Amino acid sequence: MNILFFTHEKTLGGSSKALIDLIDQLNNGQNKIYVIGPFKDAKIANELKKRNIEYFNFLYGWWQVPTAITKIQKLEYKILYLLNKITIKRIIKKVKDLNIDIIHSNTSVIDIGARVAKKLNIKHVWHFREFTGTHLKFILGEKNHIIL
Repeated sequence: MNILFFTHEKTLGGSSKALIDLIDQLNNGQNKIYVIGPFKDAKIANELKKRNIEYFNFLYGWWQVPTAITKIQKLEYKILYLLNKITIKRIIKKVKDLNIDIIHSNTSVIDIGARVAKKLNIKHVWHFREFTGTHLKFILGEKNHIIL
């Protein structure tokens, strides 16, 4: 099975460490595993390299953002998120080239994996590690994010 994981962190935080553990369990010779992330110099990329797992960098934004950010930061998040439409087209080409069977989004703060899966009619697993409401909010407002 060809499995594609989407990640969101630059650091090697809790969700990235949990993703590495999951990949270690699935990396049994029967599965081909790939990871896409938004940062070239992400710490997880180094961990994946040690395991001979391919990491691809595509710049994309979050659909949920921290509530404690400035107006300028929110604008930056929003612009980056709106650029996802362009990035999705590039990712779709890569997903087709890799013949992906299933996509796994490793966080609830990004929706790009779900969008790609939906466009290609590929199964999608969404690993919710955070919940909107207390410290996160949808970048375009809650009503505008009921897409899936």
